[in-house]
Amino acid sequence: FTGKSQKNHFKDESCDNACGTVPFSPHDATPQLPKGGGLCASDWDCSLAGVCSDSTKKCVCDDWATGHDCSYLDLQPIPPDKISYLHNVHTSWGASIVYSNHDQLYHMYVSEITCPPDYVKSTRCGLNFWQTQSQVAHATSPTLQGPYVRQKAVVAPFAHNPTVRYSPNNPSVWHMYYISHHDGPVQVITSSDYGQTWSPPTKISPFQNPAPLMKDDGTLWLYHRNDHLQMEDKDSCSDEGIRLSMCSSPTSPCTEFDETTKEINTKKKKPIVKHTAEDPFVFIDTRGNYHMLANALPYKCLPKKTTGWSCMVERWYYME
Repeated sequence: FTGKSQKNHFKDESCDNACGTVPFSPHDATPQLPKGGGLCASDWDCSLAGVCSDSTKKCVCDDWATGHDCSYLDLQPIPPDKISYLHNVHTSWGASIVYSNHDQLYHMYVSEITCPPDYVKSTRCGLNFWQTQSQVAHATSPTLQGPYVRQKAVVAPFAHNPTVRYSPNNPSVWHMYYISHHDGPVQVITSSDYGQTWSPPTKISPFQNPAPLMKDDGTLWLYHRNDHLQMEDKDSCSDEGIRLSMCSSPTSPCTEFDETTKEINTKKKKPIVKHTAEDPFVFIDTRGNYHMLANALPYKCLPKKTTGWSCMVERWYYME
């Protein structure tokens, strides 16, 4: 986010001058940490974000990871004057970016919150109205870092949490997943002309916060947030957690996956990550390991971020 900082308290008119506290400035890189070197018996001890050296039995982190057990993202500093996207009218939140070989541009799809017609302000009304005023906007840039220039709104209210993916087997077809109400369901639209036009929406899941992962066999794994889950910690600050649904294709209806019996069913079970969480993002590294980034600060919880890692869908570990 953007704004002014004083003693790590960040202010921005769009969030009522109270954006909360952070452990270090967002303009800083990751705090100085050892890059690997922790004792290990296997790659699991290195968060699957590095390897356990056979000779030294110490962690050797991948380029994007740091910390003695490779459990931190190795973030680079952000110049204070470098803003990738900031619109002069609408507040924005979150973004999903894809690159197109067709026009050699990076395409950003972002949640955009418009101001209600009868509101006292007409520009940058903040996140307070996200549950009713969210839409999806499209912006482009010749570089990944930006700045991005807004092109147009592509999905009218209500639409939030956009994530754009294309199949490993057919990169010319784009799929945009988003929620069509503040608590779901998940819908998908597709484009066969690099985002110039989009199909009508198809509902594929009743849940929210979609994190789609397209597989080489043409199926889709849809990680998402569930509410009212059975948390391992009975004193958990929230019953929100991450679940997984399986879909036979990128646009087919999805069914929840039971990690205990490895069968598909429609019952709500335990979260796949043993911690309350929402807003997941999942990727596969070069060794085939699955990594999840998630917000571990749902409603009523204290500030925290969580990172999970797995080499099998039913086995996830998290760090505090």
